[in-house]
Amino acid sequence: MLLFCWLLCLSVFDIRYRRIPVWLLLLGGVVILGSGAYGCIRGENNGTELFLGMIPGVLLLLLAAATKKAGWADGVVLMLLGSMLGFRQCVMGTMVSLAIISVFSAVLLALRRVGKGTNIPYVPFLAMGVMLCKLTGY
Repeated sequence: MLLFCWLLCLSVFDIRYRRIPVWLLLLGGVVILGSGAYGCIRGENNGTELFLGMIPGVLLLLLAAATKKAGWADGVVLMLLGSMLGFRQCVMGTMVSLAIISVFSAVLLALRRVGKGTNIPYVPFLAMGVMLCKLTGY
């Protein structure tokens, strides 16, 4: 539940201001990484899986640095989500979010509401993808 509230707050900032506050990223990072470390100490989760889950976020960060087309905060959010969810759920949530944003973008392009160079916030779609995967059990 805490994860969904954090993603909702991030989504509101991303939609409204096209920026995500660093303090909100840090707050989520401390909680997520702290719970992951606590789970590793208790033996509830595997540390390797937590690091593997960060791979999609790291790839998005590299893409953001190379092309300047994606925001670095999107990569950090995805990396934190991956450390919490694990590799499989992170990749599934990312794939679902990319499918949703592509349909949304295609509809906006067809309706001539946006152009090819329009920036669309990604975190709300990432939140939807992760929530759908969590609710359906993937």
